[in-house]
Amino acid sequence: MAENVSHHLNDASVWKETVHLLKMKNFMLLCFAFCILYGASSTIGLVMSPVLNPYGYTSFFISMGAILCVVCGVIASILVGMFLDRTKKYLLTLRIEAWLAAFCFLMTIWIIPLHNDPLTLIFLILAGVAAVPITPLGFVFSIELTHPF
Repeated sequence: MAENVSHHLNDASVWKETVHLLKMKNFMLLCFAFCILYGASSTIGLVMSPVLNPYGYTSFFISMGAILCVVCGVIASILVGMFLDRTKKYLLTLRIEAWLAAFCFLMTIWIIPLHNDPLTLIFLILAGVAAVPITPLGFVFSIELTHPF
């Protein structure tokens, strides 16, 4: 019986804390910003084929580019996590990742029509390195900023 009352009080505490978080302006701004970043990094794989097909890139090339983008992004996520564990420089890392992602995505506007396969692959890899770690970095950074509130 005591465990059931304790569990009920714990649930009430979680809801109370959630409502408190949702009332915090900084938390909501972070939530919005990281939702945008997460959406941008998630759409890389979805739009790669429709963007590259009209310029004559083969399905094999697009698949290899997507695989390299994801694999290099996961490796970069591990390395960013190791760096953050040692330095705790969340904001600096987030700024570097965001600007690198923006640079890579803007450069693809001019690189894709050139049909230069090695250069396109390099920028797909850089886009993966920049965009994939943003999501875990955003989660850790928002936890650091809001705990304890």
